[in-house]
Amino acid sequence: MVEIVTRVLNFGEEIAGSGALIVAEIDVDKHQDDDGNAKSSFLPGEEVFVLIHHDPDIRIVRVQDTGKGDLLRIGRVTRSRTEEMTFTHPADKQELPHIPFGGVSASWYGRSSMLVLVGRQLQASSCPCLGDISYNFSAVQYKYRLPAGVSLAVGEQYPVDLVVEYERP
Repeated sequence: MVEIVTRVLNFGEEIAGSGALIVAEIDVDKHQDDDGNAKSSFLPGEEVFVLIHHDPDIRIVRVQDTGKGDLLRIGRVTRSRTEEMTFTHPADKQELPHIPFGGVSASWYGRSSMLVLVGRQLQASSCPCLGDISYNFSAVQYKYRLPAGVSLAVGEQYPVDLVVEYERP
């Protein structure tokens, strides 16, 4: 029997339901300001691209928004990320925010190490060490636009959550 669970996700937050991983976040590759920093706020009428990344054994049933806007599934995309990580002891495990595919690579500052990847968890064989860990991950991209007619005064906000309904065998 498959259980269907509905969760509310705020952008950038991770949830764990029965050990499941689902991450909904702004697609930072599509949204950067003039200085190259990730945007986190948008004007009415502006398109916002969102990524939903999840465990491979989860099936997304439906994604809805709380803002009554236009939400369109674009399709599966691949994104690259680099995380700075410190490993203090060979038994320590560090967790990546996404499930990588195709392995990981490291650029070390000082001592280098071999890495072991299991799921999202990494272990380093030579510690302590510090490095930039690079990897690719897959996600489903959605495009969102606030409903027509929403106007905001300076400083006013219009928060929107995504509701992701999923099945897990």
